Amino acid sequence: MRSLEEARQPACVVDSRETASVRVPAQSRYLSLIGMLVQWFGRRAGLSGDRCQELEVAVDEACTNVVRHAFPDGVEGEMTVQFTPLEQGLRVTIVDRGERFCPSQGMEIAEAKRLHEPASGGSGLLLIAGLTADNEYRWDEREGNHFTLVKYR
Repeated sequence: MRSLEEARQPACVVDSRETASVRVPAQSRYLSLIGMLVQWFGRRAGLSGDRCQELEVAVDEACTNVVRHAFPDGVEGEMTVQFTPLEQGLRVTIVDRGERFCPSQGMEIAEAKRLHEPASGGSGLLLIAGLTADNEYRWDEREGNHFTLVKYR
């Protein structure tokens, strides 16, 4: 059994399909670690520096959304970021057990928010869509939110 302090430390696992994952507390101080991993796995998957940078921005935005919105105030949560090399790129999946997320509803809220207060933000999902070749969201009752981003060479 892991102690409370060990449970709050990043954990990294590599499985037999060459997928690696890191589990971190859903806190902004871990975003730079995730960014470095996106760069490292992106380069290993053959992405150019520019493509790695674009994917890093998209993953950072998705993880920031988990930090800000997935867990109500005072609730500690974790997110797992999975890196899977593809024949022509990299797939990154962000998994959390926070509040259920609906991307289409999030887009509608963001657009309405920007109409009334343009400087308020809310462009994250549009940014993610523009920086990735594909993105997909699914919710699983047992595992929670899964947001997958794909970037090709």
